[in-house]
Amino acid sequence: DRDDEVPKRSWKKSLGVWYIKTTPGYYLQPRGSDVIPSTPSMKKAWWNIMLYGDGKVSIKSQTGRFLCAHANGHVSLEKHYLECELWTPGAIDDGSWTYTSYNGRFLSVGNGEVTTIPHNLAWEHFWLEKVGQGSE
Repeated sequence: DRDDEVPKRSWKKSLGVWYIKTTPGYYLQPRGSDVIPSTPSMKKAWWNIMLYGDGKVSIKSQTGRFLCAHANGHVSLEKHYLECELWTPGAIDDGSWTYTSYNGRFLSVGNGEVTTIPHNLAWEHFWLEKVGQGSE
């Protein structure tokens, strides 16, 4: 598809290198094999959202690890590329995105943790900011 043929809020618009901003205004940040919400003093980390196929994407940190959803709701960063590293992006009318894991749970940031949960409310919305540009 040519970029000008893709609807403005198609999941294809989420592909590329981004800062991922959480609902409370923090950014997803890699820390070893964990992913955490940043503190205001931390430098923003970039993430590469890449097409896998069938509307699914992988989310790779600037450290080279993939965002992985575990069955118990834990989210980690893994070196390998398996089913748990695949996410389905969803466009929200307010300009944010949701990411649904392989097991139907939503990426979430709440209580200072990055997890997956079974419902999609405000804590499960993320804004993409193009690296070197404004919000998307």
